[in-house]
Amino acid sequence: MKLLHLSDLHFQTDLALNPFGPLDWRQLFARAEFVWQGRPALFRNAGTTVRDLLAEALAKGADHLLVTGDLSAIGTREELEQARASLTAFEGRLTVIPGNHDRTSRRSAANFESVFGDLLRSDLPELSCEGPYPFVHLIGGQHAGGLAIIGLDSGRVPRIPGVSRGSIGPAQLSALERILEDARVHGRSVVIAVHHAPFKPDGTPDRWVHGLQDTDRLLAIADAHHTSVICHGHIHHRFKIERAGRTPLFCAGSSTQRAREGYWLLDLLARDPNALQAGPDVGPNVGPTTGPIRATSRPPSAAER
Repeated sequence: MKLLHLSDLHFQTDLALNPFGPLDWRQLFARAEFVWQGRPALFRNAGTTVRDLLAEALAKGADHLLVTGDLSAIGTREELEQARASLTAFEGRLTVIPGNHDRTSRRSAANFESVFGDLLRSDLPELSCEGPYPFVHLIGGQHAGGLAIIGLDSGRVPRIPGVSRGSIGPAQLSALERILEDARVHGRSVVIAVHHAPFKPDGTPDRWVHGLQDTDRLLAIADAHHTSVICHGHIHHRFKIERAGRTPLFCAGSSTQRAREGYWLLDLLARDPNALQAGPDVGPNVGPTTGPIRATSRPPSAAER
């Protein structure tokens, strides 16, 4: 089972002709921040980039696509519909979760659930606790080669606009434990999908306003249940963190940011820790992995090095 992992696509609406548009005040603030950071130019070609990345990954045999949040710039319906349309090559084998840019306001959150609602339906709905989250996608049979993707929501509408801190919360984390203990998940490779990054590329915690609040408990739960991998985004650099035989972390960076385009292609194999190597074309900040994954990264650009 080859899992294609993208993140932080940041599709954006051209608001030049109607800069205030049908936006609430939180979306207006988020738009101003996006522009102030110089991001419109960095993500101008998001649609073309996604098309090219998907075609490349399909040629490499990708079976399923996971996008770990921030599909939009400020969570407008138009942005999210553009993002959804760009992913049609994997329709029927697609998993997405929201990020903080998809949660800039309650309107943005509602837009995400409306546009991607069918993809948030869980195969174990009785174990969800906050709307559709956490949801479970069971792919393939319950044997070596079968996959369970567990989607968490860490992208809460911020109390203070501009603060992009993530929180999964105790209810979702308790539900995650119940999912991992469920017999229908046993025997599968398990992928936990969350938007916010547990660590920065150097393995240290992110700053308070940007990091994941629940890192310690998330990792404790994942490690206790021998989870195959945690996939995330949020930090716009592609990297992997090894954890001495414990659950590895894969960040897809921003798959569409100019000069940082790319993805992870994770080959999820049987649980044989002696049979696994890193792929031959991983980036310079990525070493061999432990655990049941063969990982290949799209070669990084000179700008990333």
